[in-house]
Amino acid sequence: MAAAIEKAASEVAADPRNALGKLAEMSHTIATRCAEHRPGALLDETYLKDLKPIRRHEILRLLLAVTLTLAAAVGISFLNPPEAATPLLIGGIGLLCFSLVYGNSNPRPLELLDSVRGIQRP
Repeated sequence: MAAAIEKAASEVAADPRNALGKLAEMSHTIATRCAEHRPGALLDETYLKDLKPIRRHEILRLLLAVTLTLAAAVGISFLNPPEAATPLLIGGIGLLCFSLVYGNSNPRPLELLDSVRGIQRP
């Protein structure tokens, strides 16, 4: 389903009128089927044929970002910085690692870093 929506959204620049109409139709179909409690058939087969599932590799990205952050934390501990500066250095390096792994267009690196550090924000 995500691949069908992404494909329809990518067509907006080329043909806005038809692509937006198709997106609206797909959104209406999804909303209607959600209301009907049909999670297995949110879109018709006509939208889904010849599409491959989208792979985001979220687990691998998270593991890579956490590993880089932990490696940086160990490296910082060998440098023996002042105790007050250690959390700031590790947090800054961690944010940098998460931003590099997830890219700057994704707003989630700070949220993910906070969850790794055990902080919950409202």
